[in-house]
Amino acid sequence: TTTTTTTTVEWEGTWVGVDNEDATKVEAPKRGAFDELVSSDMHFQVSGTAHEQEDGSILVSVTQGSGWDLKDDTKKHSDIKHDLYLKSLKWTGAVGGDQTPNLIFSEGENGEFGKFIGVGWMRPGNRMTVARRYLADKDERTLDTVKKIVWEEVCGDNDKTRIPPWQCTVMNTEWNSKKRSREE
Repeated sequence: TTTTTTTTVEWEGTWVGVDNEDATKVEAPKRGAFDELVSSDMHFQVSGTAHEQEDGSILVSVTQGSGWDLKDDTKKHSDIKHDLYLKSLKWTGAVGGDQTPNLIFSEGENGEFGKFIGVGWMRPGNRMTVARRYLADKDERTLDTVKKIVWEEVCGDNDKTRIPPWQCTVMNTEWNSKKRSREE
């Protein structure tokens, strides 16, 4: 794939840790009506580049910047790789309308915690909510698998979002493609 345009990107905000093996039970993070960020003591500031792809999609790589806070730890943590795949760098659509252009997929690796996949969406004001699931060494999830299942479970046949993307079964801790194949 040949890239056509490169843009510098900064992404910063707060993040909320969720320890729940069942992704279908994870609610969207809450923020007050007048709050810019979700209420959390954990902040992040990452930067990198966005590359427009030939198909019009955007690949955003964010591995620079001060990094991520963790509970009770004074040092910042960084990702070796963190690629986000978006349709646009700006929120498109109306609340309650077709949100599929605002879906975000990601993959990456953190030197301390290993590889991860992520899903989320962009909201008004270009706010991104992305859920990260760290993968065990022998985990068989790939970005293509995640995209396929998220599209099926979030959008179904009508291209309207039915559930937040992080509530898809592929984001469960114990996801198994062989079990899923038997159920289909």
